Amino acid sequence: MQECLLLTQSGHFKNCYIAISSMRSKHWGGTGGATRLCAWSPRGRTSDSCGGDIFINVDPSKGSNSLATGTQQIPVGIGIPIHRHFFMDEAFYVIEGSGSLILDDLRYPIVKGASIFIPMNSWHGFENASDQLVLLWTVAPAGLECFFREIATRPGAPPIQRSKEQLNEIASKYGTEFR
Repeated sequence: MQECLLLTQSGHFKNCYIAISSMRSKHWGGTGGATRLCAWSPRGRTSDSCGGDIFINVDPSKGSNSLATGTQQIPVGIGIPIHRHFFMDEAFYVIEGSGSLILDDLRYPIVKGASIFIPMNSWHGFENASDQLVLLWTVAPAGLECFFREIATRPGAPPIQRSKEQLNEIASKYGTEFR
């Protein structure tokens, strides 16, 4: 089992070490030419909501060949399904909300201010039963943003329903697998 680097806002370490940086702004997406997408949701979506907004702020199209970063808003109860990345490390900072990080079948509480590092090939996902989550995400090397662009829709566009098999077929092109 690989280690997760998780430090909660209260300063408790979970299997690791990482520092918390301060984030003062409440504004969490859509600045500086970011690409806004409506996230795919494993639970489907209604006509007035989606699986949450994803903003891609930095990627190779914006001059960064070694990483991609952005924000993701996850509505209450939607979560992020358990998955892994074969060739990418991933880091998160919890901008708003609370929930649980699932890492290799263990649940860790996360709150605003938590920093999380997920080593490549580690199974992980998020649950947020009672609170919207807003996450700052970074992957290295870049590539996951291409997956987001392929599975997501533009805001206002009709949702695309996909089976887990269809999702994994797309994900495999980007070194990702869902359980």
